[in-house]
Amino acid sequence: MGLDTVELALAFEEAFGLKLPDLTWGRSATPGDVIGFFEQALQAAGRPTPRSLIAEAVKRITLEQCGIRESAYREDASFVEDFKMD
Repeated sequence: MGLDTVELALAFEEAFGLKLPDLTWGRSATPGDVIGFFEQALQAAGRPTPRSLIAEAVKRITLEQCGIRESAYREDASFVEDFKMD
């Protein structure tokens, strides 16, 4: 994982108060993967959160951290290949 990717993962972890496992963070990881992980993890932690709120936070953080335009954001895009994270 490159520094940009580490900073992105830390921003997600801070926003949701949960650690994002390295397994989730492969080369093909997508915002949809991150949303799904936090949706399940928050449920398991007794903090069920609507998917729409999680998706909104993931999108906001991704746009800020990756420096991409909103029109380039897709939940099925790869952070590494499509958003050019190292």
